[in-house]
Amino acid sequence: MKQFIFSIVVACSLISFSQNIEKDLGEFSQLKTFDGLTVELVKSSSNKVVISGVNKDDVEIVNKNGLLKIKFNMPKVSTLYETKIVLFYKELNLIDANEGSFIFSDEVIKEIDLEIKAQEGAIIRLEVDAKRVNSRVVSGSIITLSGKAKNQDVVVNSGGKYKAKECITEQTKVSVSAGGSAKIYATEIAKAKVKAGGVIKIYGHPKLADTKTVFGGSITVVD
Repeated sequence: MKQFIFSIVVACSLISFSQNIEKDLGEFSQLKTFDGLTVELVKSSSNKVVISGVNKDDVEIVNKNGLLKIKFNMPKVSTLYETKIVLFYKELNLIDANEGSFIFSDEVIKEIDLEIKAQEGAIIRLEVDAKRVNSRVVSGSIITLSGKAKNQDVVVNSGGKYKAKECITEQTKVSVSAGGSAKIYATEIAKAKVKAGGVIKIYGHPKLADTKTVFGGSITVVD
């Protein structure tokens, strides 16, 4: 009898685990993630989210004035088990990862203007196709970009890493400080500034490389 009851409990637990949570979302164009969550981006004709994993019931989604926040609904929820979130979106012009969260996509993110931010140990990995990309990465976070953009503006500090030598741009302005690092690709103009121990590597043989170093650090135009 005890074994029978145990089997029922296990079966119910497995059924609960296997059932995904799917929610339709209102209109949004900005995204912020928190609490070590992993979010996959998928372009769609509708805005919705699909959540799976052990902690799926603890995920909170707030949409306020077009800014979508994805986080756990209580502090210090264990992330020992995988919680997978797939976000279907119509438009995104801000992608902002916080608190060790991870945002990625296996598709090309196509937007005219795109702002990308990572802080507090978060990671972002994207392929982009944009006219303008503005990126900021701080406090040990990592942004990895590939694809193309006409113009790119980058700020890196506090040990952040910006890995974008596979993102081909015409013009890039990049500022790195406090132990941060950046790899960028520009074909026309690269404006690079390093302060207090930052490192910048410039790829693409730009026609103009305007560089400035203050209080240590290095800037290298790679052949």
